[in-house]
Amino acid sequence: MSTGDGINRIRVANARDLEHFEIPVEDQRFNVLVNAAGALSSGFAATPGLGKVQLEWQQPTAEEVSDLLGYEMYRYTVSLDPNTGQ
Repeated sequence: MSTGDGINRIRVANARDLEHFEIPVEDQRFNVLVNAAGALSSGFAATPGLGKVQLEWQQPTAEEVSDLLGYEMYRYTVSLDPNTGQ
């Protein structure tokens, strides 16, 4: 699954409630605004060290962001093909 900046829609299908009644397919109501390249990433810094990476992020103030719900940081590894570099 992947997303892009802008309005993304969540589609719910084959769901059942707690009493096992089928919930109608919902593909219009749940819209989420994604802004992955926003200004909040400007305070992020990663400093390499021996066997570690120091991560720092300057927390935005309430004036900058009024609806901040929390923070999430994901770690992943990219394996490059040594022949193509991709």
